[in-house]
Amino acid sequence: SEAVTGALAGKRLAVLPAENTAWGTWRAAHPGTRVLSFFTGYARDYAEDPYAAYPLPRNAALLVAAEGQIKIYPFSELKKAPSAVTDRVGGQELDIRYDRRTNTARIDNQPASVTAFVAFLDDLKAFYPQVGIYRAPHR
Repeated sequence: SEAVTGALAGKRLAVLPAENTAWGTWRAAHPGTRVLSFFTGYARDYAEDPYAAYPLPRNAALLVAAEGQIKIYPFSELKKAPSAVTDRVGGQELDIRYDRRTNTARIDNQPASVTAFVAFLDDLKAFYPQVGIYRAPHR
């Protein structure tokens, strides 16, 4: 990942891990978490859904990148698995778990060399048109 603008434009940036989850789930796992203020100095209403005007459906997916290979895991496919999905990306064997209760996905014991983040499926397909997309096996 490279910076697009600013003082670091063109420089390679470290991708920091992030997890989309319900606040209660996060708080239980990380009780010492502190919350940033909504008063950021920007004229943005953080109580408003920034994606409300996006066309439906807005399906989420997990992008996984490892050793130069990228694969997309649509939540709609991960939902079909009875438990974690074990798959290989860039030579790394990974266990990808979808949580029905919080409607999010993550990699169990994610190695530092693996990047993963949640985004809208259509956006990921537009940015990465040549990558593999996980399909759940038919039962």
